[in-house]
Amino acid sequence: MKLAFPILLCTQLAMCAVCVSAQEGEVVRGTVIMAIGNSNGIVVLTDSKQTVLGPSGFRPLGEPAQKLFKLDESTICAIAGIGAIGVQGFPEFFTYTGGIVTEYGKQIRPYDGKLPIARKITGLSGLLQNHFSLLADIKDIVEPFPYQYGVEIILAGYDIDGKLKIETVDLLGVKGANSEGHPYWGFREASSEIVVNDSLKYSVRGIKSVGDFVLGEASRYSRDQEISDIGWTTAKDNGAFVNLQQILEISRYVKARTAEAYPMFVGGPDQVAILAGGKAQIIDQPNFPELRAPTPLAVIANSNIADRTATRGNIYCVWLGSFTSLNNIDLRHNIFIDSEIRDSFVEYDGGFYFLSNTRIVNSVLLLGPHALPSSREVKELLDAYPWVKDNGRVPFP
Repeated sequence: MKLAFPILLCTQLAMCAVCVSAQEGEVVRGTVIMAIGNSNGIVVLTDSKQTVLGPSGFRPLGEPAQKLFKLDESTICAIAGIGAIGVQGFPEFFTYTGGIVTEYGKQIRPYDGKLPIARKITGLSGLLQNHFSLLADIKDIVEPFPYQYGVEIILAGYDIDGKLKIETVDLLGVKGANSEGHPYWGFREASSEIVVNDSLKYSVRGIKSVGDFVLGEASRYSRDQEISDIGWTTAKDNGAFVNLQQILEISRYVKARTAEAYPMFVGGPDQVAILAGGKAQIIDQPNFPELRAPTPLAVIANSNIADRTATRGNIYCVWLGSFTSLNNIDLRHNIFIDSEIRDSFVEYDGGFYFLSNTRIVNSVLLLGPHALPSSREVKELLDAYPWVKDNGRVPFP
């Protein structure tokens, strides 16, 4: 399920110092993000450094980059690979990822406490896959064109059942070509869920080797005097009685040791959030300008909509556990997760689409001129869902 995004609002690209610092033809590398917690709460911590790989080798960027976001009152998001793609002529391109996360967070806040955290991360994953597929359309201005890249997402928060959870999605984007030779992005997705209870749980992404080594056997970091007391306590009871301040010290320790091992790729100020007492709060982060999404988006959650014009226009809609009927739906502008499309006309003109655990009932698929019946995407779409024949484009009874 891939999308060739149209180039939207190029004159409105958000600018920030870190993006202006990157030169054409350079690709951003390296970061560390983590979530560590027990029944006392979770600490989410990231570094702030970005390093670019260009024709002359690696060089660090001079300004910190935002990698930590508060989605809503109960959920924190951390992203590794946020600046993984450089676009010639558009150094602002990799502010888009942060802008999408920021706007998505604004959109889901009215549903805080009503959306499963797994559904939240799937919606964000769909938006980011949608976003990165833009490269298939702007390939001519990308040099060198990356043939694969990775983005890793951690969402930590309180689920609707009150349990603390750490959700992760690892996306690997790989460039390919369909049977007609048109480029597209394929995405391989791996996800996991950790329920945080008495024992210490963790997830490390980005450069994770040091964190996995340190946290995989708690007694290993007890050898360092800097953290020896915490190390022995954690090793003795699997972390059940480590308090939040100690978890924060462990997190800072992991980041510091990772920066020592990979100084070119990890460093800068810590960005820190705490989840405790049912609330999420960022407690330490440089001041960043607010990032803007490349195009307007809207989240429709836990809703029933029956309006033939509700899903039209240039707004990208994310449907989370919702029902829509009697609509004209353009798959280019709608992402469906745990939802149902009923009695509708669904338009598809090639490229990316995202339908996750979504039912299609009594609906017609209308193929545009760019959606070739022989293409892989069209064949998958036709085979996966029980479309009915076009009845003359009149409303269903």
